[in-house]
Amino acid sequence: MTDPIEPLEVYEFETDAGTRVTVHRSGGIQAVNQSQNINIERRLYTIETHNGQEVLYAGIRETPDGSEKIYVPVDGHMDKIRQVDMPKEAIEVINEAIESGEEVRLSRSYVTTKDPDVESDLDHVETVATPDGEVVTRRTHCG
Repeated sequence: MTDPIEPLEVYEFETDAGTRVTVHRSGGIQAVNQSQNINIERRLYTIETHNGQEVLYAGIRETPDGSEKIYVPVDGHMDKIRQVDMPKEAIEVINEAIESGEEVRLSRSYVTTKDPDVESDLDHVETVATPDGEVVTRRTHCG
């Protein structure tokens, strides 16, 4: 059985390259690596895929050759980072699914589809928390 999860206000870790990273629930990130001359503190960051791995995009820094994007590898840390980013209400629903052993719906909606080969132009989109603590989105065609 999966253990319930707790909301995290802050998550700190160090990358393989020695960058110390702090991610805050308020949306901020701090990344420091003295040997690579990185000292970033930003209110916003995004989770992206770069060169086949998940990274935090933390901004742009100036170099003697121009500017470069700063990507912080986060392999092995994404679950905790998402736990910081996740609304507390969603964590409550996930814990309900873990404790009950049943899926619990987080959201449900209908969206239009532009597929000319189908009769109906609606899809049903449902996001559920599973008993193993995962969040799954399912999209099924109506009609």
